[in-house]
Amino acid sequence: LAWALLGIADVAAGRLAPYRVALFPHAGRLAAAEAAAIERYVRDGGKILFFYFLPDRIAGLLGLCSQGEYRTERRNEFATLDVREGVVQGTPRRVRQDSWVVTQARPSTPATIAMGEWHDPGGLRTGVSALFIGQHGAFLGHVLTPGDREAKGRLLLALLGHLVPEVWVRATA
Repeated sequence: LAWALLGIADVAAGRLAPYRVALFPHAGRLAAAEAAAIERYVRDGGKILFFYFLPDRIAGLLGLCSQGEYRTERRNEFATLDVREGVVQGTPRRVRQDSWVVTQARPSTPATIAMGEWHDPGGLRTGVSALFIGQHGAFLGHVLTPGDREAKGRLLLALLGHLVPEVWVRATA
């Protein structure tokens, strides 16, 4: 697939237009012009994947309501992302993360589904949703941490394939 590494200034300048999907692995705080450019991109058919930061305008695009940041006292409190089976084809069942701070959210529309939950180091459910998929994209409550590259690669491929189905055709070729 054609791809490019763009900066946030490129986003504000409208340079997302040639691409079907845009990943924001750690976008940080967005200025109004940047958020407006992302809104135009989605309105024109683009899909987005956001990680950790969830500005209100982006949350609205994804059918989410941000519930703020949740920080733990232990670095790996959110040890794994456990993915619900049958929501998005090809996702791994479990992804190792070892996250210590996450952004919590909840669906604000029926079209957005919580498809993953954080589990602690002992494998117990935390009750905190981790991953969401909706009509215009996906959101993961933390950045992708180092390690477990195979599972993270499969997760990204599955999300991209769900949002842009021809990704599967190219990946299997």
